[in-house]
Amino acid sequence: MKISEEVGSKYRFIIICGKRVSQLQKGAKPRLENIENQKMTLTAMQELSSDLLVFKKLAAEKRIEPYAAAKARVSAQAAEAAPAKESDGPAEESAE
Repeated sequence: MKISEEVGSKYRFIIICGKRVSQLQKGAKPRLENIENQKMTLTAMQELSSDLLVFKKLAAEKRIEPYAAAKARVSAQAAEAAPAKESDGPAEESAE
């Protein structure tokens, strides 16, 4: 299958095809002719390759925070939230 410049990547191609398959399973009419005995996945892939599907790219959401930065942030929040220990006075040592 040829992936058009508009789609951009094989991952986006698969996501769009998957959504189209869901539409076809719910009763949407195929935009191709002569597809009897053809699986819906192949129909969706052919429709997208033939530029018969309209889609729009959504803006990317926030990037995932790296693990080390997240761990440091959580540790700092926990340290701030922990109650301060009160001392009962100066520690005394016995010299016995």
